[in-house]
Amino acid sequence: MNNSRAHRVWRKARAALVQLRRLPAWAHRRRRAAAAHLFRGVCYGIGTALVGTLTLWLQNRT
Repeated sequence: MNNSRAHRVWRKARAALVQLRRLPAWAHRRRRAAAAHLFRGVCYGIGTALVGTLTLWLQNRT
């Protein structure tokens, strides 16, 4: 078995390429969960902005 440094580096690089090839399939399988997280984050952001704006409006009005 070849255990030279160059061979180990090549095996790591090849493993990384295999993972990169699997990435689109992985993302495709999890797109619904990712969309749900994105939607949740957008809702939190909108809610935070509305509460902040309402708070500022109330502070300036009184």
